[in-house]
Amino acid sequence: MALLRQPLRRLTCALALGLAGCGGGGTYEDDLATGLRWLEDEALRRQVLESALVDPDNGYARLRLERYRPERWGALDAWWPRVAPAVAGAGAPAAFEPAVGAPDVLDEATLTALGEAAFTRYPLQLEARLAAALAADPAACGFEVGPDGVVEGVVWVELPDGPQPGLTCAACHGGGPGLGRANPALDLAAALTGTCGVPSGWGPGRVDVTADGVENPTAIPDLRPVRMQAFLHRAGSLRNDRLVLAMRTETLILTSLGASVRPPPVVALGLSWWMWGLADGLPPTPEDGAEVFTARCGGCHDGPGGAGQLAPLSAGTDMAVLTSPERGTGRARVPALAGLGDRAPLFSGGAARDLDGWWADPDAVPGHPSPAALPEAERAALLRHLSLR
Repeated sequence: MALLRQPLRRLTCALALGLAGCGGGGTYEDDLATGLRWLEDEALRRQVLESALVDPDNGYARLRLERYRPERWGALDAWWPRVAPAVAGAGAPAAFEPAVGAPDVLDEATLTALGEAAFTRYPLQLEARLAAALAADPAACGFEVGPDGVVEGVVWVELPDGPQPGLTCAACHGGGPGLGRANPALDLAAALTGTCGVPSGWGPGRVDVTADGVENPTAIPDLRPVRMQAFLHRAGSLRNDRLVLAMRTETLILTSLGASVRPPPVVALGLSWWMWGLADGLPPTPEDGAEVFTARCGGCHDGPGGAGQLAPLSAGTDMAVLTSPERGTGRARVPALAGLGDRAPLFSGGAARDLDGWWADPDAVPGHPSPAALPEAERAALLRHLSLR
């Protein structure tokens, strides 16, 4: 395979022995050499999956354990789509070009560049229903629209039966000044039903991505601190590291496309590598108010960037999400707080629009300690600390 023209360093953790603790979520080394091996080594790919699953009996895990095999999902054609930017007020274009190309040689720089390009250009979901919103006023549904009319995160995809709109990662995670941050204005449900400007049942900044048959939209997550998370998904379905994130990204795109095709593994690996570096742009943990934060919040948020381990369900903030038969683990993830100062909405269900909203209505977030009970000086110090993150 042309992608593997550079020598690979031998694994230092023996998969056959099942040694734990070598990677954040598995029994392997989380480095570029192992990442490149992951592209072809089916034993390693399987090990990444099995070591990451927190509850192997929920729907998310069972589907992947059954089908993440060479003869099932691995036998699907790798999809290298051709796309064109979506422009507000315009229909499908006449010319298309590859969303991303396959590099001949991979190193850190080219893998990261591939991931960034895929984040904005590779369609992870085809949505014919978006055509009406694109032809009208996509900004009314919260899509970011540039001065040239290009709609961020939406592309036209060339297909045998004619072009169709598709969503990329940047549609939900392109808010604010940089990629990765959640778009709090995006009302995707309204866009899909042709009711832009009329609040939907999901509301802005929330999407329902589970396949559990339950209406349980969650707040669009901020991806910038993803490498600080000990677990992925609100219910902590997966132990996290870069190869787990690559596997999760690969299967997310594959299932979103109806398991008709699969993303090339190198695209999923590139997305993981690029997202892993987003935390470099976040502010350092502030010293102002740190003592109050540690005393009041450090029992759960005690990891890098304010992340933590899994907590009891009683500590969660959205039971519909946390008890989903698709991803539920019986516990709740303690999210990283890095980047909280410009993040919205907050909490797993989007109960607060921002920090000021939470402070103004602390009772809006059941299951989470309220700052209202703190002495005024401590409340002010905690707010300063969280706002500076």
